[in-house]
Amino acid sequence: MKKIIITAIILCSFNLSQSQNPESKNQKSKVTFKTGGTLNLSFHPHKGTNLNSLFLNFGGPGIKFDYGQYSIAYNMFPSIRYYDENTSPILGTGVQLTYKKYSFVAPMYYVVSPNSKKNVWIVSFGFGYKL
Repeated sequence: MKKIIITAIILCSFNLSQSQNPESKNQKSKVTFKTGGTLNLSFHPHKGTNLNSLFLNFGGPGIKFDYGQYSIAYNMFPSIRYYDENTSPILGTGVQLTYKKYSFVAPMYYVVSPNSKKNVWIVSFGFGYKL
């Protein structure tokens, strides 16, 4: 019984030790840091060939900086790549600029080049909608 009473006193003291300032709850900061998801479509033409890559991006985890209705984020982009009648999953990384619910994305992907058959970084550009 002593252990239960001591535990209850300790838990209550932790709860009471938290400062509660009602004025700070009413003030909202203009700058916030958070994560969010988007649905994007980006495109990359391969130089020297008539081949193109189309990416369906799902804006995933990242670091986001909000200011009012604008935001900029560095995200990971789990994607589906449509290329030369093939479809494959791929993970990209890049920058996303957002205004209200609309976004401009510039994800980068590490893929096999159709010219040199070596792995290279490509940058695609596209637009999307914030969910």
